[in-house]
Amino acid sequence: MKAKIFGLNAAEVYGLDVAEIQSQSTADRLARLKAEYCEQPNPSYVTFGPKTRRDFFTMLARTRGRPG
Repeated sequence: MKAKIFGLNAAEVYGLDVAEIQSQSTADRLARLKAEYCEQPNPSYVTFGPKTRRDFFTMLARTRGRPG
């Protein structure tokens, strides 16, 4: 159902060949990068900014409530 909502219905209206589009999309650079990542995922859980409430208030006082 989700595939129809997000494109299969439109593909039919515009006369596009879904099988051809899918075969081309698996050969593009982004698809290759995604496949490589799925084989060896390396998520980065790095966060930026204050980690604790005390860090937040220290940052707030230092910047006087202005960003950056």
